[in-house]
Amino acid sequence: MKKNISNIKKFSQLFTIFDESLLGIFNFIVAILISRIFSIEIFGIYVSLMIPIYISNAIQYSIIGLPLNLEGSKINKNNIQNFYISAFRSAFSTSIIFLLLISMCLYIYTLIADVSFTISNVILYLVFYFLLFQYDFIKRFFYSKNKFILFSLFNISFVFLFFISFYLLYNSSHISSLDKILLSYIISIFISFVIFYKSYFLYIKKNFLFIFSDDSFEFIRSHLIYSKNIFNSSIIRVFSENIFYFFCVIFISATELGTLRLIKSIFGINLIFYRSMENILPKMLYEIYLHNSRTYFFKFYKKVFILYFTIPILIFLFIYFFKEDISLYLFNNNSSKYDFFYILWFFVYLFMALTYFMNHYFVIIKKTFYIFKSSLFMFYGSIFISPLLLYTFNFYGSLISLFLIYFAPLLFCFSKFKHEITKV
Repeated sequence: MKKNISNIKKFSQLFTIFDESLLGIFNFIVAILISRIFSIEIFGIYVSLMIPIYISNAIQYSIIGLPLNLEGSKINKNNIQNFYISAFRSAFSTSIIFLLLISMCLYIYTLIADVSFTISNVILYLVFYFLLFQYDFIKRFFYSKNKFILFSLFNISFVFLFFISFYLLYNSSHISSLDKILLSYIISIFISFVIFYKSYFLYIKKNFLFIFSDDSFEFIRSHLIYSKNIFNSSIIRVFSENIFYFFCVIFISATELGTLRLIKSIFGINLIFYRSMENILPKMLYEIYLHNSRTYFFKFYKKVFILYFTIPILIFLFIYFFKEDISLYLFNNNSSKYDFFYILWFFVYLFMALTYFMNHYFVIIKKTFYIFKSSLFMFYGSIFISPLLLYTFNFYGSLISLFLIYFAPLLFCFSKFKHEITKV
């Protein structure tokens, strides 16, 4: 029995890393394709449209994904079906609410920013968002039930079908650039749903008509004890970062935003590591903390720190060594002005790594309010400081703003982490 549990853990870690690697590479290739085939401006518009998706994904992870990962394996067999049905109802109902909110935000966006959308753009975007929300939940469903092969095959099919769809739509002259991107996503997600129909949809088929029952949000309410502060901080962090990008479109341009995010996508390999650890480490650290001495725990935790500290540095050194070739390929220009972006994103991801490292400990000792409070520093920086810096310094204001909104939470977390460590 113990051997089986150990094998499951090893498989979960392996497939988590594989999944994040696959999606990290996928996002990087998509960024390159859009910017090279269409334009950096189109990529900037695409990035701005992804902002609500990043926010909603963070919310779904906090209120649904995290409880699924932590509680899925502990639920009694007699209650397991009700547990997943309740999670599905909450996810589906939440996606409908966000769909309505995003419709309003899209209209406001066209009024404020110098961007216009066709009716087909809007319809396809809303369909894409709804399907992507369900896609994300299905992944978490497979993972929480230890269906790691299905979990990986589901992602592989999505990635493979996206590139096929994009290739087929690319030469179509009567479809706009943005529609080609959105249609490629819609087709790939929908066909993936059809392929894995028996593995997932039959499970909740009998309960589909009761999605909006009285207990549609029961799953969320019953697990807020786990995720209230993480939920709030996730919303604030994702909102803060993306509202900054929104300000970039207003005060600078979609092209500048596209440049900023395109270089960020190169450093996105860091996210493969962070997101893999986000699924693996909390559970692993919590078990070590519960069943071992504090001396052993902190000895292990020091190794985690070394890992979190060195990975961003190694990735930066590799990228910086080839920065001129990368800039020439992406922008047809290897100007030294892009050096600021490379150095900036190195510090941002290093700050993120160290913050994540300390947040894991806050979760273990059940003081997640530190995580929430640290996110407020990011929020205040994005809302009040970044518009002023962008308006005053334009391009350089974006660099200063990004540095500050990630450095401030790190300082706060470090002060609280040091305080908690000295108490042990």
